[in-house]
Amino acid sequence: MNSKLFAICTFLLICVLTFAQEYEKAKLDPKVFNMEEEKK
Repeated sequence: MNSKLFAICTFLLICVLTFAQEYEKAKLDPKVFNMEEEKK
């Protein structure tokens, strides 16, 4: 298998998983998310 292609696919997969986790957290806890943003 092409190693460069594999690296790109892995990178994209990690990006998608990270985004999905952050999105789920924000969707489930909008109040908590907003509070944390205000604290900063």
